[in-house]
Amino acid sequence: MPIRLEYVLILLVGVTLQTGCATTQKPSEDSEIIGVTKVNGIGVPYGKTNAIDESSNSLKQSIDESYGYTKENPIKVGGIINGPRNERNYLSSLSGPNGETIYFERLGSCCPFETPNGIMGGGLLDVFKITYKGMAIELKLYINIYDEGELLVPVGLTER
Repeated sequence: MPIRLEYVLILLVGVTLQTGCATTQKPSEDSEIIGVTKVNGIGVPYGKTNAIDESSNSLKQSIDESYGYTKENPIKVGGIINGPRNERNYLSSLSGPNGETIYFERLGSCCPFETPNGIMGGGLLDVFKITYKGMAIELKLYINIYDEGELLVPVGLTER
């Protein structure tokens, strides 16, 4: 049975991320996060809007308050090979409600689900902490890097 290119790339990415990084498993009583990769104490990937100069193709505003904020309705950035890049590009395309710079940090992985686009028929969602200056409470966004879907701006945020 030939080895699929996606599996080799995932293995290489995993080895690369673990070099100089700490991967930890969260205790089962700690919400739904399964594990996280950190560099210098910060969840990877992390960043802010304006960090990547790639604009989206004019995202529509979601009217569904659960879009991106629940594991049942994650943001689907699609593509096992391009998924992590799509994820960063998507997050970099968002702003706060009044155009504030968004800061994002990956909290970890959660919520196993079935998908034909994942490894051995399954995947995990990435959970990101979203903050911006002046916000009352931090937000959590759930992102599916395996499957494609219409990209929208979550309620309470705007497009950069």
